[in-house]
Amino acid sequence: MLVLVHPFTPWDQPGKNGGNYDKPNNMTAFKRFIAKMVERYDGDGIDDMPGLLYPIKYYEIGNEPEGQTFGDSPGTYNDFMQTVKAARQKCLLGS
Repeated sequence: MLVLVHPFTPWDQPGKNGGNYDKPNNMTAFKRFIAKMVERYDGDGIDDMPGLLYPIKYYEIGNEPEGQTFGDSPGTYNDFMQTVKAARQKCLLGS
């Protein structure tokens, strides 16, 4: 299973209503969310979802960053990479 995570929530990016997604304004909250999500579904027996049968091993952060779905400025690629690096750091190091 591959889980797609869009780093978007209305409280973090006011004025965006599901159109373009930007890197999280609150990167600390995003990292905390990623760490808790990975821990819940990793299948290691620590804080896992009750009854979890199939751990999730693969996550995709954002989707098609080269298109008009991850920001709309010249810094789109850098914003995307900062977001992916933040998520990767939390997945590897935990919370």
